[in-house]
Amino acid sequence: MKFEFVEFYPYPKQALLKKSRKRNVGTIHLYLIDGELDFRGIIVRIDGNHMFFNFPHFNAVDENHKTISYPFLRFMNENVHKEMHKYLQDVVRPQIEKRIEEILKK
Repeated sequence: MKFEFVEFYPYPKQALLKKSRKRNVGTIHLYLIDGELDFRGIIVRIDGNHMFFNFPHFNAVDENHKTISYPFLRFMNENVHKEMHKYLQDVVRPQIEKRIEEILKK
């Protein structure tokens, strides 16, 4: 599958300066070229030295009153899902780190 990183939409500088270990830093727009899918609103979260990409989801309560999370979209082919996450870490993450660094220098 071919992916294209479209844009990173950072949160305001004040949010990027937060000293908390876990913090949301913005959202990204990603395009899946082969599947003609347009992903928007993927939340970028930093936890220590790790960057996580959280896809839009909703929460519900199951019959045991436990909160469960459902993604709005998930690939049926696990290999495509893994390939996308590898692309996010290998290609998108360095670009986001650079953008955040540039914003914080201003």
